[in-house]
Amino acid sequence: MKAIAAIALAMMVSVGAEQAALAQSLDKANQKYEDAYRQRIDKINQRVRRKQIEAQCKEEAKQTYGAVHFRERRAYVKTCIARNGG
Repeated sequence: MKAIAAIALAMMVSVGAEQAALAQSLDKANQKYEDAYRQRIDKINQRVRRKQIEAQCKEEAKQTYGAVHFRERRAYVKTCIARNGG
């Protein structure tokens, strides 16, 4: 009778250890997925911010320089983007 109880207890302990290991590996996989997701969102946000800066700089250049001075306008846009961190 004691042998059966010892075997049952050993099986329960081993199952518990396996479940703990599985839960830990799932946590690592979930953390890896969340990190990748966060990086994708950050990249999208950076792209959107760059486009906003570019549009703002083009609007400023349009107000500052006429259509005839396209080279000055283009140079202004480039320096404005560099100045604003885009």
